[in-house]
Amino acid sequence: MQDYAVPTALFSGSLDGLATPADVAWLKSQISEHVVFAQEYKLDHFSFVIAKDMSYFTRDVVNVIQQYNPTGNQAFLQ
Repeated sequence: MQDYAVPTALFSGSLDGLATPADVAWLKSQISEHVVFAQEYKLDHFSFVIAKDMSYFTRDVVNVIQQYNPTGNQAFLQ
């Protein structure tokens, strides 16, 4: 991973059977110097798209996007 230099946010689920917490922990250990945000939610793999409560998205994801990938027009994120 020596050529990897991208600010990375990790959004993971404690109930995820595809990207398991152990896999995410390994990934984080490999790219730790580039991880700008890491949070584990009580979600499974598909809950990140279809969960009843998507408040994590507006609270965490949008903030990370605004901080690390600002666009001149933030209207689409509101």
